[in-house]
Amino acid sequence: MSQQIFREEYLQQQYQTEQGQILILSGLNQRIVTVCCIVVIGAILTLLALGSYTKKTRLEGVIVPSTGLIAVKAAQSGVVDAIYVDDGQKIEKLASLFRVNSEVFDTSGESINQRLKRSLEHQYNSLQSQRDYERLVTQSRIDELNSKIERLDLEIKSAQQSLAFAKERTLLKKEARDSYLKLLKNSYISDLAFKDYLSSLVSLQAEEENQKLMIQQLERERVAAQHQIDFMSLQGNLRTLELERQIDSLKQQQIELTSASESVVHSPVSGEITTLRVESGQSVSQGEVLLNIIPEQARLQVELYAPSRSIGFLRSGQQVGLRFDAYPHEKFGIQKGNVVQISQSTLTPAELKAQDQTIRSDAETLYRIVVSLDKSTIGVYGREEPLKVGMRVSADINVETRKLYEWLLGPIARMQGINE
Repeated sequence: MSQQIFREEYLQQQYQTEQGQILILSGLNQRIVTVCCIVVIGAILTLLALGSYTKKTRLEGVIVPSTGLIAVKAAQSGVVDAIYVDDGQKIEKLASLFRVNSEVFDTSGESINQRLKRSLEHQYNSLQSQRDYERLVTQSRIDELNSKIERLDLEIKSAQQSLAFAKERTLLKKEARDSYLKLLKNSYISDLAFKDYLSSLVSLQAEEENQKLMIQQLERERVAAQHQIDFMSLQGNLRTLELERQIDSLKQQQIELTSASESVVHSPVSGEITTLRVESGQSVSQGEVLLNIIPEQARLQVELYAPSRSIGFLRSGQQVGLRFDAYPHEKFGIQKGNVVQISQSTLTPAELKAQDQTIRSDAETLYRIVVSLDKSTIGVYGREEPLKVGMRVSADINVETRKLYEWLLGPIARMQGINE
């Protein structure tokens, strides 16, 4: 252990000056600044510990009916020459909406469809005349045969009566034979007289047989006439059916020709007309949308379209703040809604176009999000105005809430995770 050369008291004396120890006094302003800094730092730390931040995603969409918007399209190309409805009109199912004329004209200016119609009309009238004539001829022949049957019935009845008389005469003649034999035996009559008797008996029997043959012949003629009537009736019916089939075919061709040249578009559902897109005299193409119909009893809802980067934290039941382009939210406020459905697959721009949606997606695929409205009206200057289908909507959805310190420390945690 080394010994000190100088005493401790001497060393302490060396650090002291004649003026004594220097003390720096702080002013009042410095104290206030110090206190304020401590308060600010404490507030910042408290805010970081207790404060939170909610991330929102902003989406665009439109108001649509809950049952979907019914697009009515032209069945064929042509010119709209009649419109039977107005925008906003209530209609019933199968109500007439438009008439589209698709007439085609030849070089002479005559309608080809009209020429075809005249040709079909001529064929139609000819077949009807032929059908009526053949029916008349067949019925005339049947009437003749019925008259013949009536005459044959009378002849058969007369022949049957003659046969009955002949049988009776023959029977009487046979009963007189024994008497003739006794007379011949007793020589009261000659052999010649007896032979005359036998000859007359044979004549009566021959007459009886002739009557039977005549009756059989008449009955055969009657049966043949009846068969001929049945055959002619069957043949006439078959011929009539064939002509009727040809007439029906011509009717079908006339209907198809009429529908090809002129068609009336009918409403598929009951509802309200919206987005009337054509005027009388306007040319339309097959499949072109002419108007839209809001189905009856449909509720209004909002369809939002979200890109894949915004879909991760969206859930059913989340509250949505809705801003309508037609009613600036700075003046009319924000309306609330709730997410009720999120599509499981994306819609391509082509599918959006097919559904008549004009969301700017820059060729990006989008998810459909259905939002129910708290009410289908909006307060405007003290009155409730109904919302309309097709209104553009912007929406804010709260997707994630985190503490402020989590947002600040998040990048550091991610970097540590990457390094590990």
